[in-house]
Formats: sequence, structure tokens, C-alpha cells
Amino acid sequence: MNFLLQNQTRWVFVFLLLSLLSFPLLSEQTILLKNGTSIKANVTSQNEKNITIRTKNGNVQILSKKGILKVIYKDINEEEAKRIRREEETKIQETKSVEDKKGIEDETIRSSVETQTTGNRNRWSLVWRSAVFPGWGHYKADRKKVGIVYGSLFWSGVMLTLIASDRIGEKKSEYENSALIGQISDYALIREMIVHEKRSEYKKSIDDYQNLTMGTVLVYLIQLTHSYFTGIDWEREEITITPQGSILKKGIQLDSMRETNFLNSESKVFGWKMEVRYSWFF
Repeated sequence: MNFLLQNQTRWVFVFLLLSLLSFPLLSEQTILLKNGTSIKANVTSQNEKNITIRTKNGNVQILSKKGILKVIYKDINEEEAKRIRREEETKIQETKSVEDKKGIEDETIRSSVETQTTGNRNRWSLVWRSAVFPGWGHYKADRKKVGIVYGSLFWSGVMLTLIASDRIGEKKSEYENSALIGQISDYALIREMIVHEKRSEYKKSIDDYQNLTMGTVLVYLIQLTHSYFTGIDWEREEITITPQGSILKKGIQLDSMRETNFLNSESKVFGWKMEVRYSWFF
């Protein structure tokens, strides 16, 4: 007898527990719609886009999730529904405001990058800079190493040409003096040797001056022509700025940098690191 009472009590407890657990599922749910209305029904199934409900009178409806504000898995009164609706609409407005603000900030950043990287590029702006100051055009087009090389070659040529010009005056003076000395010398062979040597040095100084002048002019014309063709690429060049602030160009890039031993400040050991990369945008 006690055994039967114990089993009966156990089954009653299980039944009550299952009833309590299933009560929320069997009770109606309140579905708040974005158009301001609400529906009391049971949700029978759902997928990524829609939910299927069954109303009190047994009608089955399919609702799009895009039009649903919130599904409340219990039956609530009208005042509670209004309160929940206000809370959900406030959350949506706040989320939308944050997204709009972020979108405006992103657009501002993109516009800033476009203005900075694209701008109004003209190949002739590089040419006139290179004409005024050799190497300046390439430096403007962010070919700094090429610009520095051209500038160094040109101005080195100018300095050497000026030195050669002064040397012509010195050698000419020495040649004229040797000719005067030779006129008063009694030894024709010695006179001829001295005059011939000074004449050769004078002629060589003229040749050196002419060669240096031609070389400097050639460097100037080459860098000027090169700046024009660089300007063509520069006009249609695609570049972007990384979040770290470095500039990436479309195509092959060659970078080099000096490496030192940071672990030992007294160490003189250093090396050069070279990096080759190819960038493309899509």
C-alpha cells in the first residue's frame, strides 16, 4: 500500500512539473509589430525570414520578421505592451543614431583620403618643378630617392663645371707664362718641352670643362624628360592609406631601411633591410 502511495505521489509531482514547464509554451504569445499593432497568437514555427503563428480562432498566418518589433513569449496586457514597445523603439533609435554617426565618420575619412591621395594631378606640375630645381618633380610625386639622385648628380655636375672653369683660367695663365719664358730661353728643346706641356694641360682643361658641361646638361634633360613620363603615371596612380598611416601604391614597391642593434647601444653593428612588395586594389 505504501508503495502504491509513493508511486502515485511521484507521478503527480512529475505531472505538475511538466504542466508548469509547458504552460508558457501553451499560453499565447504577444507579437509586437512595427506598424504599431500587436497580435496574440501561438508561434508554431519560424525560419530566417518568417515566423508562422496560429491565432485563437485557429487561423494560420505567416509574418515577415522585418515587420516584427518583438515577440514576447507570454500574454501581457495593453499597458505592458506599450511600455515594451517604447523601450524597443528607443533601442532601435539609439542603434540607428550610432550607425548613422559611424557612417558619417567613415564617409568623412574616405573623403579625406580621396582628397589627400587623388587631388588634381597634372604631369606639367612635375615638369616645371624639375625645370626650376632638378629632382623636385620626382620628390613631389613621392619618388624621393629618384629625385635625390637626380638633384645630387645635377648639382655635383654644376660644382665640378665651375671648378673646371676656374682651372681653364689657371692653365691658360700658366701656358702664356711658359710661352714668355720660352722666348728668352737659349735652349730650344727645353723651351719646346715646357710650352708643349703647358699647352697640353690648357687644352685638357678646356676638354674637361666641355665634357662636364655636356654631362650636366644631359643629366638636366634626362631628369626633365623622365619627370614628364613620371607625371603620366602619377596622374593615373592609384594609392591608398593604411590605418597605420603608410602609403600603398598600386604595383611594385621597393623599400629599404637601416637596421641597428637596439639591445646594445654601444654596438656599431648595423645592416640594411630591403623589402619588395606588389600591391593591387579591388
